[in-house]
Amino acid sequence: MFNWIIQHFIGNIPAIFWAMLAGAGVGVHFLTVFLARIPQVKPYAIFIRIISMVATWVGVFMFGSAGVTAIWQEQLKLAEQ
Repeated sequence: MFNWIIQHFIGNIPAIFWAMLAGAGVGVHFLTVFLARIPQVKPYAIFIRIISMVATWVGVFMFGSAGVTAIWQEQLKLAEQ
């Protein structure tokens, strides 16, 4: 049941979302260089950088997975015909 819920929600997310997540992660990662210069934000900059790196890796991994899934679904449709 849990697997079906995860597959249903993740399977309905468009592939472009994962590319945007990876791009946003890289952008925020570089933005933390400037955020670290603000004294009020400096203690949080390392945590923001870690979260942005995790978001980048998740986005890249899931974008690749979405591409492979699309290829397999297309081959499955062709095989069914």
